[in-house]
Amino acid sequence: MKKNMYIYVFSYNRGVLLDNCMKSILKCANDFTVTIVDDQSNDEATINILNKYRDIGIRVVQPDDNNTKNYRVGGLHYNMNKVLNEAYKNGIKYVLFIQDDMQMIRPIKEKDINNIVNIFKNNDNTVQIMISFMKYKNNIRKISGYKKDVTKLSYKKSLNYEGYNSFTDTGVYDVRKTLKLLGHINRTERKNNELAKERGIQACVYAYPLTMWLPMPITYRSGRRSVVLKIIEKIGGAGFYPWEIMPEKQVNKLFNRNLDKYPIAEDYLVAKGLKNVLYYEYNGGVRLLKARGGIRRVIGATLQRLTKKY
Repeated sequence: MKKNMYIYVFSYNRGVLLDNCMKSILKCANDFTVTIVDDQSNDEATINILNKYRDIGIRVVQPDDNNTKNYRVGGLHYNMNKVLNEAYKNGIKYVLFIQDDMQMIRPIKEKDINNIVNIFKNNDNTVQIMISFMKYKNNIRKISGYKKDVTKLSYKKSLNYEGYNSFTDTGVYDVRKTLKLLGHINRTERKNNELAKERGIQACVYAYPLTMWLPMPITYRSGRRSVVLKIIEKIGGAGFYPWEIMPEKQVNKLFNRNLDKYPIAEDYLVAKGLKNVLYYEYNGGVRLLKARGGIRRVIGATLQRLTKKY
């Protein structure tokens, strides 16, 4: 079954993050075929990382940037289209899309592959399975609309869920169903979600997550970091905090839990070097202050009320 699912890592100018992502994949999925889809990185550190993985036999592809310049998020969605069409032509049934600011958090087991096949088989209107942990332990209201699907291996988000309930840019995709039901991937994640919802597509959320975004990130606004943003994120402790690979004890806890209990990141994951947070945050800016608690939470909440910029 592993021959039917290929892994694609989408990368652009974040060498340290790409290296961490690839290390996690080699630890957790070293017998899968992996391709790095790089969006014409020009950062020297990133180029060195790309060459490092080329040298050990990892395929690296860099689509022509003339075809990607009109896409809002670099060439991400153009590259997703390219991969899906290439996979279809090569008879690949499933693709796992992961971005360089994410990583694998546990080994992919044979039963995970069987579960994924089962979910797609029994959910005709599903083209994608989201495979990351749920966020926002501090905001259970946002995930309280999740319902177990017919297989009891995943959840579906209610149609009035406040966010993406039909399509996102990462996860496992059924190649044929994606091209048949959704067709061409549009230029923004929001547009793709809206289109999928219009067509009756509903994503599934895997009950036993495999990946996660890195917490408390350093962020950019339109490719830049203002002095104010740098100060806010320094106080908020933004940085590089890779996840520890889940020990077998935690993996067993994940699989043996009552599925009425959602897979929340804070219940299972440990970020190296990250201490003193109320919950994990993934968006940067003043939200990092709020996640830290105490006086920083008060400052963050005040700044968030005063301005939406940070």
